Amino acid sequence: RLHYADQTDSIPIGVFEYNSVKAKSYADKNYPRFKSFYSNIPVKGLDKNIEYHGGFSMSGKKIYSSSIDEGFSEIKILKDNEIKVKAISNRFQLGDSLITSDYTNLVIYQGTDSIYHPGTILKYNKNSELLRLTKTNGYRMAPFLDSYHKLEITADALTWDLNEDKIDFKIINGRTEIAALFESQEYYELAKYARLKGIYQFHPLQLIVWYSDKINSREFPVIELADASKLPANTLKGAMLQLMKLGFIDYNIHSGQVVVKDKAFHYVLSSRDKKDYDNINFVSLTPSGANAELNLTSKSLIVHGVKRVYISDSLSVNFEPDSGAIEILANRDFK
Repeated sequence: RLHYADQTDSIPIGVFEYNSVKAKSYADKNYPRFKSFYSNIPVKGLDKNIEYHGGFSMSGKKIYSSSIDEGFSEIKILKDNEIKVKAISNRFQLGDSLITSDYTNLVIYQGTDSIYHPGTILKYNKNSELLRLTKTNGYRMAPFLDSYHKLEITADALTWDLNEDKIDFKIINGRTEIAALFESQEYYELAKYARLKGIYQFHPLQLIVWYSDKINSREFPVIELADASKLPANTLKGAMLQLMKLGFIDYNIHSGQVVVKDKAFHYVLSSRDKKDYDNINFVSLTPSGANAELNLTSKSLIVHGVKRVYISDSLSVNFEPDSGAIEILANRDFK
């Protein structure tokens, strides 16, 4: 049992280790060590605008959210008594001025709308209230999901100073060669749908939509899908991870729980000509500054470095903005 009144009012149960090895400095100390059994500890003292619930571990003077049960921890960042950011990870480092995580499932709230990403590297400076998100390994092509504008935004980074009403999306490396991609959430392309099959002998999207319809539920464990489809569970776990990165499902890699999202049904039904879709997409290529800026007051999204916006492939409909910039309003309206 750990008694640490400065950090929690609870008394976490876990594993304690101590070694009297002399460290070079106080900052280099790795002992004492403690890790809670469970990820259900309410930690206090992080910041007046931060709510935390999860695991608790120590390594010398460093504090983490790790727990022996490998459960997820949750951080909520508030501004003006409203939850603005919710971050979920199985390992936060809870520093004096910085909160960091190498893998974070994160939501930014804008009233009833949100910006969501399933796997980012998080850095939050508690002193300056600066939030910075970059893509973690394997998630570079996973888009930010923007529910207000009904867009998927594939960019390397998102930055937000919570004292300002502007969020920036940008490409970090190779800015003159690598473009940020913007696609409608109603976008569908046959070639993209075909590529999702990859090396598998089955089409992952068709499989999860089939099973969801079969059991009349959008939620199920991947092991049940394996039993029903007679496919190896490990193969399906890899397929589910890829579908999660592309925004087709929510997938808990620890529990194996799958939640099928609207996007999965959209693609499968569109492939069968049973649902309307569009081809709205465009890229942003700019050598400096942000590729796109979201104004949180007006909710308009300004995208720079745009040469052409594609509306319909079949009808060859597109337009070229005069200034190289476009303003996007609610539900993909252009101005």
